[in-house]
Amino acid sequence: MKGLRQRVRPVHVIAVVALFLALGGAAFAAVKLGKNAVKTKNIAKSAVTAKKIKNNAVTTKKIKDNAVTNPKIADNAVSTNKIADNAVTTGKIADSAVTTGKIADSAVTGAKVADGSISESDLTSISFTAATLQNGWTAVGTSPSPSFGKDALGFVHLRGRTRNPGGTGANGTVAFTLPAGDRPQETELFTGPEIFGGYSAVCDVTIDPSGTVTPGISSSETNPNGCQPLGTISFSGISFKAG
Repeated sequence: MKGLRQRVRPVHVIAVVALFLALGGAAFAAVKLGKNAVKTKNIAKSAVTAKKIKNNAVTTKKIKDNAVTNPKIADNAVSTNKIADNAVTTGKIADSAVTTGKIADSAVTGAKVADGSISESDLTSISFTAATLQNGWTAVGTSPSPSFGKDALGFVHLRGRTRNPGGTGANGTVAFTLPAGDRPQETELFTGPEIFGGYSAVCDVTIDPSGTVTPGISSSETNPNGCQPLGTISFSGISFKAG
């Protein structure tokens, strides 16, 4: 052993280290992968996570058409600042996909509406809903039943005729109640044409923020308009802005 130690010199040590490095380099070169050597089939499912992908590594050119579907997008993942200007065109929006609840207040301005895209019929077309009458109020013969509808500008319109066999005792009672979304922001007072005993007059109609529609006033108060529930009272022509 003593003789061996005497024969081992620094040059021998350096030579052994060099040989080790050379062999290590060869081993590294042996496992180095060539370009495009790793295919999709070589990657285990869920092996590539968001943390393993460099920022901006996935560009539009690297995504196949229709590869990103709704189930693959997390809720609220696509925000306004992630959408390029003019990226969303009419052709990319499904019919009825954009509802009133999805549009922010004041989001649609005149500058964002194409010339001629809104016609008069789009603004004036109203779908009416029959009102559920209360407290003895009824529809009148063949006249339209009391109903309500809201136009595209947010104005609620009433129509139809009603009467109450209870006579003057029915004054100030609720005829029907409007649903939430079709109610005024504050109490509105209107007058409705009335026919009673061959005579025509007008009758007060009060609409409250709670949605109650009340013909006449309380029997305990003076009624200068002479509202007669035994006659017929018309709601046609009554309109207000929904609050």
